[in-house]
Amino acid sequence: MKPIKCIFVGDIALGDHPKSVGFGFYSRYRDGVPPDKAHALFRRGCEHDILFGNLEFTLGTAELTAASHEELNCRGIAAYADFLEQAGFNAVNIANNHIYQHGIDPFDKTLKVLADKGIGIVGLGRNGGSSNIVGTGDRSVCFLGWSARPRQGFSDKPPYREFDEANCYGEIAEAAKAHPIVCVSLHWGDEFIEIPSEDEKRIARRMIDAGAKVVVGHHPHVMREVEEYGSGLIAYSLGNFICDMIWNESTRKTGYLYVEFTDGAISKWEIVHGRIGDDYFPDFDGTVPDPFDTYKQLYSKLSGSSYDRLARHALRRHQVLTLLHMLRNCGKYRAGVWRSMLEGAIKSRLTANHQS
Repeated sequence: MKPIKCIFVGDIALGDHPKSVGFGFYSRYRDGVPPDKAHALFRRGCEHDILFGNLEFTLGTAELTAASHEELNCRGIAAYADFLEQAGFNAVNIANNHIYQHGIDPFDKTLKVLADKGIGIVGLGRNGGSSNIVGTGDRSVCFLGWSARPRQGFSDKPPYREFDEANCYGEIAEAAKAHPIVCVSLHWGDEFIEIPSEDEKRIARRMIDAGAKVVVGHHPHVMREVEEYGSGLIAYSLGNFICDMIWNESTRKTGYLYVEFTDGAISKWEIVHGRIGDDYFPDFDGTVPDPFDTYKQLYSKLSGSSYDRLARHALRRHQVLTLLHMLRNCGKYRAGVWRSMLEGAIKSRLTANHQS
């Protein structure tokens, strides 16, 4: 049987990052993404039947007219769905911590523009449906998606699927009975640290044991190792894929996971490393150092309870680089954006102090 060729990518952030409002992704591509960007995403000659990624921001609005930080951050426009279609995306995960931060109306409109383009929706908490099944019969892939991150900017139950470990393995097993290939998408983990926690390893491996062929992680914004386990494959984080978070070299590292399935089993796989360019798109044509050397160095420092210490260090490093990014670009922010960012930082600090 002819193999099913799949490509998995990480975070697709089609909008201005909260610290780049006014000069980030949306501000550069207000009228949509040029078609040549869609046709040049991967290495020349790279073929695929299925292309899957994590869609971070909503796409349900024709345009964003206001200049406020609240409206512009982490939000894209409907025209970006044209880009996803042209690039060949068959399915995207929407179970993540940003997709619902602007409320139900942009969320529902996003679902509609994706459906209109024939792009499957993974991680939806209601209705189920079949949009998470890509292909037909023995040449289909079933995707399951969950967010294991806290709710961001809201407290009501979200319309996407929140991670429930007590039930997830059973769901995977049931899906594996009905579909020869089950792939899991997980929005999880600490940001900016380039190694998974022991708990993440335990969960991902149990998912493979339950019947998943591939487990793909996202949210940390950095590349992590890819592990062969049992008859499956675990990509603990595929980092950013399209994103304007380019002031930290670690968050510019990107990659895609290429997997071939033959008769329901993994017959070939490859991780291809790249770097996000100044245009916010990945570049896979240059020579990129293998980031797994970094992981080996971090693992050598890891012992017992030191994971949390390494995670705090990675977060602080990124925060310092973010502050430098803001200072370098201070003239690009409108006064109202500065005020909103300052108020948000104070609120975040007060909340953290209260919780601790």
